[in-house]
Amino acid sequence: MEQPPSRVETAFEQEERAGLLLATKVRVVALAAVAVMFLILQPMPYGLYNALFMAALALSGGAHAWTRLKLSAGTNIGYGFIALDFLIITVQLFIANPAFWPGLVPEVLYSYGVQALYFLFVMLTALSYAPRLTLWAGAAAGLFYGVVFLWLTRDPEVVRWLLFSMSPDAAAGRMERSDISVADDMLMAAIPRIADITFMLLIAAILAVVVARSRRLVVAQVGAARERANLARYFPPTMVDRLAHLDQPLGPVRTQKVAVLFADIVGFTGYAESAPAEQVVETLREFHGRMEQAVFENGGTLDKFLGDGLMATFGTPNAAADDAARAVSCARSMIAAVEAWNHGRSAQDLPPIKISVGVHFGDAVLGDVGSERRMEFAVLGDTVNVASRLERLTRELDGLVVVSDAVAARARGTSGDEVLAGFRRAEPQAIRGRREQETVWVL
Repeated sequence: MEQPPSRVETAFEQEERAGLLLATKVRVVALAAVAVMFLILQPMPYGLYNALFMAALALSGGAHAWTRLKLSAGTNIGYGFIALDFLIITVQLFIANPAFWPGLVPEVLYSYGVQALYFLFVMLTALSYAPRLTLWAGAAAGLFYGVVFLWLTRDPEVVRWLLFSMSPDAAAGRMERSDISVADDMLMAAIPRIADITFMLLIAAILAVVVARSRRLVVAQVGAARERANLARYFPPTMVDRLAHLDQPLGPVRTQKVAVLFADIVGFTGYAESAPAEQVVETLREFHGRMEQAVFENGGTLDKFLGDGLMATFGTPNAAADDAARAVSCARSMIAAVEAWNHGRSAQDLPPIKISVGVHFGDAVLGDVGSERRMEFAVLGDTVNVASRLERLTRELDGLVVVSDAVAARARGTSGDEVLAGFRRAEPQAIRGRREQETVWVL
């Protein structure tokens, strides 16, 4: 079975597509500037003729982008289009131009600045965000430029003309000597061209290194985005921004006071047995989404989803004085969210959902647990166990929310008596795993 692309692969694909679009736009602007130069500097109709060649190169770039983006062709299609670009440039400069412009010979064009057009297209390729394409552009530019030299120098007179264009005095001195062969003259004429090709390859290599380094930055950005996404699964957005800037956002293993909340759908097992599978999954998704929002709105941390329930903490990774009060507020928000949800379910002839919530406050152990392959931040200890037992206790006490006396005392101490409005104090209850009974408050 084919594996889906990784986040990094997807990021590179997006960057290459964006880079190709940018390269196409820059190409159009650059070629338009070159076309205007031809129209100004060259007489008509030659200026218009060369401007049309620039338009052909712009269309070649547009065809490359269209094929890559619209037809979802692979990156390899770019090698063919790059070769096509340099073929068009070569044909224009050394075949079409001399044929159209009487008296113009290819060696004249070859000697005066045409390599700049090859360099331009090598640099444009770097915008495609593909190092191999950039290297290929340098190689293709050098190849076409070198082939033109070999094609021109098949005529010894052209070789002498090229030497004369380099240095008239040196060329005259060489022609007076009988011990210098045509091959020697060709080698001398080739030296500047070898230098041009070397610079084309070096520029392509430098640009490819720059592009490769940019791709490494994309890897770092994807990693940072993944880390932020992982944080966003557990922490509210405001805390994610703060944690993302810390070297050790969750801190070392430690013991600190936290408020722990458990929420669960009452009677979900029976509902799941009678309802269609798609409806069961959709119900869970809606439940998780509404509960997550309630946790984050109250500044809590979503520790984990537990099938038809969840565990949230208040005071992780950093404790605050009002952790218990915010946990109680979150419990109220959850109840209100389910009541609003049930109004919509009733309109769809779906059965109402009832939830139960338990909250406890006390010492807990905080730290990363797991294996080398998978680690997660965990909150452990008796406080967590008691909170889970209090959630189960709602059935016996016929309540929606049960909080411990420790939660009530802490919440009232920071937010006043109104934080427990609607709660009643119940008789001390036996909590499994504890010797002493626990005083609880029931909403």
